[in-house]
Amino acid sequence: MFKFRYCLLFVLSAAAIAGCDPGGNVPATKVLFTTDRDGNLEVYVMNSNGGGPKNLTNDPSDDYAPAWSPNNKKIAFVSNRSGTAQIWVMDADGSNPVRLTTDGAVDSHPTWSNDGTMIAYAVSSGGVSEIWKIPAAGGAPTQLTFDGAHADGAAWSPDGKKIAFHSDRLSGNNEIYTMDPDGSNITAVTNNPASDRNPSWNQKSTQLAFESDRSGNYEIYTINADGTNLVRVTNYEQDDFHPSWSSDGRKIAWSSLKDGNFEIYIAFFDGSKPKNITNNAAYDSDPALSR
Repeated sequence: MFKFRYCLLFVLSAAAIAGCDPGGNVPATKVLFTTDRDGNLEVYVMNSNGGGPKNLTNDPSDDYAPAWSPNNKKIAFVSNRSGTAQIWVMDADGSNPVRLTTDGAVDSHPTWSNDGTMIAYAVSSGGVSEIWKIPAAGGAPTQLTFDGAHADGAAWSPDGKKIAFHSDRLSGNNEIYTMDPDGSNITAVTNNPASDRNPSWNQKSTQLAFESDRSGNYEIYTINADGTNLVRVTNYEQDDFHPSWSSDGRKIAWSSLKDGNFEIYIAFFDGSKPKNITNNAAYDSDPALSR
């Protein structure tokens, strides 16, 4: 009995240290983010409590908008080190950066498919932005939207069945949409005169977090994928942007101007117990919680 209790206490203690709980949920323990604390935009990683920040890119060019691969072994990001904003991929420790897109346009917001074989992203050129996808190992890209409008903020659902994005394709203001990975079955999730942008899926692929200025300034909201059950998560006078849902569905990280400059916050998905995890005078944004 003593040996069993000792082992149980050891497992629970190890679980707490590792950031997991005995019920089997494993919260995200790493956060990718963009910062200019070194003088230009770089991709950093830190623990979910804000500890151990580390520069992963360390390049004189701007590197930003990072995204974890499903197994957390690769990172897609945007870099202008080739002269224009393109999609790059590197190992999780920042090594072996490889340029993925070569279109010469402005590419942004990469997101991985659930099996890690494809990356969706936005391509902006001539005042129009559309969603494309490309094999993560390199290859020919495929255009997914053909709206002749502004489509951006792609987010591939964890079950692989949908890509969420925002677009002003119909009403002239940004709404959240979903589509199949081949670009078919585009469906509106939101329908509001405000601007709804930058969706992020929960792990069950049933809900989306997004930013909206429907309250007068940008706040974080959640909504079911079918457009029902809208819930406001943040409620500050300052703007909140770029939500990222944790792999266990319990927490959401986002960038906020609450403290007068861009900082990364994390809270439970209902907005309770928010915590500033960057606390730095620099620009800190674009959080991505490990999957």
